[in-house]
Amino acid sequence: MGDGSNNSGQSAAASGAGEGGDGGATMSAEANGSEQATQEVTNKADSRSTFRSKFGEGIEGWDGENNDMFYGEANKQFDGLTKYQNDNKSINKKMIDTLNSNPEAAGLFRDIMKGSSLQEAIARNIDVDSIKPMEGDPDMEGWTKGLESRKKTLAERESYQNEISENSQLTSKEIVAFASENSLDEESTMKVVNAFDGFIANAVKGKVSKADLNRYYRGMNADQEVADATDKATVDARNEKIEVLKEDTNKQRTGDGLPNVNATNKEKPAESKSDDPWVQSINEQVEKENR
Repeated sequence: MGDGSNNSGQSAAASGAGEGGDGGATMSAEANGSEQATQEVTNKADSRSTFRSKFGEGIEGWDGENNDMFYGEANKQFDGLTKYQNDNKSINKKMIDTLNSNPEAAGLFRDIMKGSSLQEAIARNIDVDSIKPMEGDPDMEGWTKGLESRKKTLAERESYQNEISENSQLTSKEIVAFASENSLDEESTMKVVNAFDGFIANAVKGKVSKADLNRYYRGMNADQEVADATDKATVDARNEKIEVLKEDTNKQRTGDGLPNVNATNKEKPAESKSDDPWVQSINEQVEKENR
């Protein structure tokens, strides 16, 4: 019986241990699940914040946490995307109709898309000798106009490329001169150039900020502002000089308020006259006031 009792006790202990182990495993699983859920919520919040931030990249004053701003911009971009899709549908339909009515052109595009050169695709799909109209053919006028238009386009393209090349060389020289005149190193010079490139790139896309306009305005009016400041400094200096002369003149005429006993026997020295017309005018005015 003792052995049986011991066995029963051991079985009960083992059973209790098993139950305790299952409970601990359950609690551990619940804790892991809670941590995972918390992490998922954090990830979602971070993803939402990141999306809102990226959504407004390039927009001045963007605040992704401002719902009015966020949804306003979202609606604006959605409308733009919808218009873009509708325009593409219209263009695609015209393209499909055109290619269906001109199977040679469809074959030409198909071969080019597969990697054929233009010459190879033309040779495979179009009889070159047959497409050139003869004198008096109905298509001759259109052929001639198209040929002249192509030559004009090629000439304009070549002229444009030459102009770009020449302007690039001139710009490089101007940048070097600019850096030299302003004692800029290469890094500082590139900061200015890159900032200017950014302004041009945005302006081409129709985006100009108030800060850009302020910088341009200050640069455009810099010479005039310097001239105005110089004129003001000159006038202020002249006014200050006049005030000093007026004060000195009044002191000479009024003195300390006591009679000068020796003044009757002395000839009054002639007052020196200034060559400055402004000063002369002030002196004359002071004399009139003292009479």
